[in-house]
Amino acid sequence: MATTKHKRTISRRSFVKGIGCGAGSLLFAPTRFALGSERNPFRCIIFMEGNGVIPRFFASDVSIAAINAAGGNIGPNDYGDFNRRYGHSSVLDISNADLSQASALSSLASQAQGEPSIVDDTRVVLGLSNKVAGAGHTTHFGALSCSPSTARIPSAASIDHVLASFPEVRRASPFDVVRVGIHSLTTTPFNYNTCSAGERSPMPMICNPAIAYSNLFGSVAEGESAQAFLNRRKLLDFIRADVDATLSDLNGSPQMQYKIEKYGEAVDTLSVRHQTILGMEQRLREVAPQGPGPGTLYESTRSLDHLEVMFDLVKAALLGGLSNVAVLGSGTGGAFDLNYERLGYSGIGRHSLCHANNYTALNAVTDFHVSMVSRLAKSLKQIPEGSGSMLDNTVIVYLSDNGEKHHSNAHEWPMLVIGGANHGFGPGNRTLVYPR
Repeated sequence: MATTKHKRTISRRSFVKGIGCGAGSLLFAPTRFALGSERNPFRCIIFMEGNGVIPRFFASDVSIAAINAAGGNIGPNDYGDFNRRYGHSSVLDISNADLSQASALSSLASQAQGEPSIVDDTRVVLGLSNKVAGAGHTTHFGALSCSPSTARIPSAASIDHVLASFPEVRRASPFDVVRVGIHSLTTTPFNYNTCSAGERSPMPMICNPAIAYSNLFGSVAEGESAQAFLNRRKLLDFIRADVDATLSDLNGSPQMQYKIEKYGEAVDTLSVRHQTILGMEQRLREVAPQGPGPGTLYESTRSLDHLEVMFDLVKAALLGGLSNVAVLGSGTGGAFDLNYERLGYSGIGRHSLCHANNYTALNAVTDFHVSMVSRLAKSLKQIPEGSGSMLDNTVIVYLSDNGEKHHSNAHEWPMLVIGGANHGFGPGNRTLVYPR
């Protein structure tokens, strides 16, 4: 039976900071939030659905009934703009929320004999806003930085970069963050509109699965992926020699010398990473997923097939110790007009589906995304680690890059938070609803 508690209101900004930086919030159990220990290392995976997550898809009937019992007015045909229909004045904490009964969350439950359920590891968060980030089709970098931005011009670092900057999070992993996803332009290899290292410092999200595989597992690959990895080292050696030669002949200003030295330091960092990966050969061979080749999903022309590959790469990267922070994007940063042939929607992109208010199709898309997240989370739950499982040491956050709908006003930012039990995140099967 569901129970509803009214909690004291804390600011939305405090909540979002709490997810990434450890400040207290209602998600956390009454223990100190920690960023990791030798026994229980901290990891974070962020999945972003471009161009909106409709609140209805995350809201179970139990949750909607509790919202309405607290003064809300959400009808059976209401999908977006839930926040305008809330009537409560303090945070609702709805336990026993029957999350897997929400239209896009069935995959949280066990789907086969022997498969675990992650319902009790999952929390739904409704009512958060991020108006400072802007609205519309996308907030670009604003979703992960709570700051205004435009295409390719961030104004602050995104939370993935901030998390990876903590030594107790990054540890000895060669990559600070693994950033991969899919783009509406299928020939576009990188997306520079989602993650950032700071003001005017966009970070690339790899949108070509073959490039992502070579970047992560080229050291243990064969064929073109292996050759690309070897060529990368030769290129770094060549650039380092060129930097040294330029510095030895330089008679210019100190400012120019400083710029070239910083460039050389960046090359050295990449060279160290390359060497570190070579030293991880045995471990990477044990976890490396299938690589590019005939008949594989790498060769598919369907964007969601490529997204499935990216999920497999992220899982393997975490298992192999390549990184402890990852961002997965599905059409983020304005690249949202994907075709969903895998789901039976051919010849029509997301933009047209949204303008047609095709909630059946949009629910199917979110449902697919959640199924990929659930598959990853369930696999981590089955791997013992420290005082629990890898999922207990991993926080998975699912959100959109603009809010609650196609033309968002950023007043509502639906979210899933999965795992993290060993780092202070409280019980699951709950829906937290912030007041408007």
